[in-house]
Amino acid sequence: VKHELARLGPETTLIVITHKTTMLDVASRVIVIEQSQVVADGPKEMVLQQLKEGKVRVQEASNG
Repeated sequence: VKHELARLGPETTLIVITHKTTMLDVASRVIVIEQSQVVADGPKEMVLQQLKEGKVRVQEASNG
């Protein structure tokens, strides 16, 4: 799937909703939604850095 998405090129806008972080490889912008609220939005690198630094808080999924 990632290969096919990458083939679309930069002139194509595509919205992908996923929990799989591997899909971020083809993203230029990331929007993080937590409990129906946008908690982060911006270029992929910026949002990932905010998550890493704890500037954006998200709940961990429970396996129960």
